[in-house]
Amino acid sequence: MQDNLPDIPPSPAIASAKAGPEQQKSNLFADDKRLVKIILLVGFGLLLILGIAAAILEQVAPRGGKKTAEEELFSANLWQIQVRPNQMILGFFEDSNKNNQFDYREKPFAKVSVAIRRSGETEPFRRVSAGIDGLVKIDDLNLGDYEISLDNYAEGQSGDWLFFEEYQQSGEFLPTAWRRVTLAAQGYQELIGLFPYQPPLLLTLMTDSGISWYDPERARVYGQSNTVLVSPAARGRNIYYLQEGKLKKFDWSYRTVSEEMIWLEEAESGSWWLSDQGKTVAYLSGKEFRFRSQIEDCSEGGFFYEGVRPEVKTAAFIDETSWLVIAR
Repeated sequence: MQDNLPDIPPSPAIASAKAGPEQQKSNLFADDKRLVKIILLVGFGLLLILGIAAAILEQVAPRGGKKTAEEELFSANLWQIQVRPNQMILGFFEDSNKNNQFDYREKPFAKVSVAIRRSGETEPFRRVSAGIDGLVKIDDLNLGDYEISLDNYAEGQSGDWLFFEEYQQSGEFLPTAWRRVTLAAQGYQELIGLFPYQPPLLLTLMTDSGISWYDPERARVYGQSNTVLVSPAARGRNIYYLQEGKLKKFDWSYRTVSEEMIWLEEAESGSWWLSDQGKTVAYLSGKEFRFRSQIEDCSEGGFFYEGVRPEVKTAAFIDETSWLVIAR
């Protein structure tokens, strides 16, 4: 018999029963994906934490390789040294960030000595210089009160230019004022940061003996030329001068000397003028006006006016390749 009755949809319970295993499988896959995401997030967080920890440890104590002088001071000489009774140990370092704390990669400072005197006395009974590790050790002291002072600063540099590098501690210049320290039974140990003095204002003085930079705050000469200069010219922070037939430039920022031009022997014996950017030199060779330039279009030459060489009295630059002259 043919069944002409319409198909009856399965009941919700039967449909649910048929779809159950596939739905459960889908739910399992979803749970697995969530679990993988959680594992990845946790793993990434752990890696991030480990990376930060490694960076911190690297700043404190780098791994591997030979220790530098700074690391030796940091890890051994100062922090692990045991001060003995009847002994004073002072460690000096360049406090580059001026925070009065010895930070990793700051260097030991050796250009200092410690003067020590007994409390109430006027003269020191001992003066001890720091070693290359920045340490000063004063032994065989009796317990009690003493006074110490920090002396010395870097000697002037040799060469054409001389600078007097002064150092200070917390705004106090070396040599510092006497201050009291007490030596107890366990000894005395201190870490002291020093940094070079940077004058806020310097006056440039040009005299017959050369150039000097005067520090009005300290009322003393901060630096000076250490050689005879022929009519030096200041351009910004640079000083130009003639020496041995060469135009030399002293770079104030880096304190270096460079040769800018050569074959200027004739300029040394007479008057000479320098352009604003220091690229061109005009000078008198006897009564003849000549010039020499680093600019290719200008190069070198003399001055003619209507077929004759006028007698030039003075000159002034308009730009690097043009100038005004007063002549007859």
